[in-house]
Amino acid sequence: MDTPLFTLAGTATDVRGFVAFLGYSTAVLGFGWLVSRVLRERLTILEAHDRRVTSRFVFWVIAAYGLMGTLARLGLDLSAPLMNASGLHVSVLNLVTFATFVATVLIGSNLVRKLSEQTFLTRLEPGVRYAISRILYYVMLCLGLLAALQTVGLELSSLTVAVGALSVGIGFGLQNIVNNFVSGLILLFERPVQVGDWIEVEGTSGRITQIGARSLTVVTGDNISILVPNALCLSSQVTNWSHGDPKVRLRVPVGVAYGSDMDKVERVLLEVARNDTHALKDPEPLVLFNEFGDSSLNVELAVWIDIRESKLRKVRSDLNFAINRAFARESIEIPFPQRDLHLRSSEVPLGPARA
Repeated sequence: MDTPLFTLAGTATDVRGFVAFLGYSTAVLGFGWLVSRVLRERLTILEAHDRRVTSRFVFWVIAAYGLMGTLARLGLDLSAPLMNASGLHVSVLNLVTFATFVATVLIGSNLVRKLSEQTFLTRLEPGVRYAISRILYYVMLCLGLLAALQTVGLELSSLTVAVGALSVGIGFGLQNIVNNFVSGLILLFERPVQVGDWIEVEGTSGRITQIGARSLTVVTGDNISILVPNALCLSSQVTNWSHGDPKVRLRVPVGVAYGSDMDKVERVLLEVARNDTHALKDPEPLVLFNEFGDSSLNVELAVWIDIRESKLRKVRSDLNFAINRAFARESIEIPFPQRDLHLRSSEVPLGPARA
């Protein structure tokens, strides 16, 4: 029983020690599985995906530190330095602690962000709530990663050389990434656009669903997600249909034939607007007589809608369908372009008569 089976890192292990190692490892893995299972079932405050991620993370933390504990019982010194240069103390224990710290920061920051949006920030507007939670996430992430560097003995003062070297790369190759990240912070602080706003930029229109570190996600009316760089929203002209007030006025132009009863046209158009479920009653819809066109009398139906609950193209299409049906029912003619063609005949002089 005392005969060494193998030697690991200068430490001889016999049968008894190996059996004890297997027993402790099995107990640790079983305990980690049990804890992760309980967390997955009990953490109902989290979403299903977050519960899975948290439970798996707890399992691997218990497994890693448990296995290191069993290896220490065999006489292995996991705190022995693997590399020690310029005050940087790196060992197996430090590496595992560093990885655990980083994973804790990443998962914890994300959970705090989501829980803050769902609990004590619920009284705020959606855009403000998203901005505060996202800024809180970035602050916790930066502070946590800086603290994680301390676990391997890396002082902040020693980062100056690395930062100086990275600044050259940032100036040349990473300037777009840094520009988009800083632009994202400006969007979160200044809030010219917010999550839930309907915007139009560079020919792309849709509703903002997320403002990330590099880009914001715009979902169009066709449910297509388009990633717009954050810097583009600051350097280009952006039309925000719901900035400040979600009520916007939609204008639907239509032409009627000359000789039409314009009072009747106005009455029919207002009736169409009042029957539309998306048109607001306050402010009231309005009919504008714009001009005497070449082939038609051009009018415009202006209705107010709530951009948060309505889609511009859908509302415009519904109004056009309703106007076409109402005009056909009321015998109001929608003309097509007409041109009068006048032909002039002219006498062509004949040549000299032949003999």
